[in-house]
Amino acid sequence: MLLVCATNIWIEASKDSSSAAARMLARARLLGYRIAVSKHSRSELEASSEMYGPEAARLAAEYEEIPYFPIGTISQLLGTISELSGTLDDMFANDRLRESLASIATQGTDIRDRGALIDALRSGAQIFVTSDKGIVGKGPRGRLQAAFSILVRTPLELCTEIADSVPPAG
Repeated sequence: MLLVCATNIWIEASKDSSSAAARMLARARLLGYRIAVSKHSRSELEASSEMYGPEAARLAAEYEEIPYFPIGTISQLLGTISELSGTLDDMFANDRLRESLASIATQGTDIRDRGALIDALRSGAQIFVTSDKGIVGKGPRGRLQAAFSILVRTPLELCTEIADSVPPAG
């Protein structure tokens, strides 16, 4: 099961090893979840290392990076052309999806948050974990889950949901 974490999860987990985010990452890893980070989140962590510290970017680097589906304008693209997934038509479709997310999520979610969610959706993730109330608040969460069939959880919610799960044998 593919679980994608938003930027704030990596920050929280790197700052406090007993936080819900850190516990959720450890438990999900033990249970064999595919835990991933988007290029949007990784880029934000690297660009903001002075603000959040380098530990968050280092922690995220330990996990799989899902394919990067570009959104926004040319000036907002991350990395090189060779790092992009999809076609030019996909880029336009992703931008329409970004606009749709802007109306489903509440104001205050930025392009990197929506980009991480788009990458999660396009990569087939079953779960998106964030502390961003603009995405995981009751209204936005329900609309996102109904529109895109992806579970949207806070780290504490997911940690609680998987607490009694049994790790695979072997």
